[in-house]
Amino acid sequence: MVLPATYTPAAPWAHWVPPGKRVPAWEASWTRFTSGTSVESIAMSQSSGKAIQPATVVKHLFDALIAGRPLAMQRLRLAAAAAGAPAPSQGEWEQLAEAEAEAKAKTEAALAL
Repeated sequence: MVLPATYTPAAPWAHWVPPGKRVPAWEASWTRFTSGTSVESIAMSQSSGKAIQPATVVKHLFDALIAGRPLAMQRLRLAAAAAGAPAPSQGEWEQLAEAEAEAKAKTEAALAL
């Protein structure tokens, strides 16, 4: 699968709920990642002083995408794989597409009753 160097969503996800007054943890991780800091460094040095798992930082970066922030996708793919959260393989994407089509067909059949 070929990913763009950077992906910028056209808009935040339609069901995204903006954060309250506090800066969310994902935003701090996203800011540091976009400035060139590695996922491992972000995980080890949190503002709270307590380390988090690299996979949590990867989740924060996906949260940034949901919020409509641009992200270096190729760098994220490598970081996610190193954190134990690799991107789905081509076969896994195909299984997801098949499951989606099957669920859609079942829903449409149920609505037709």
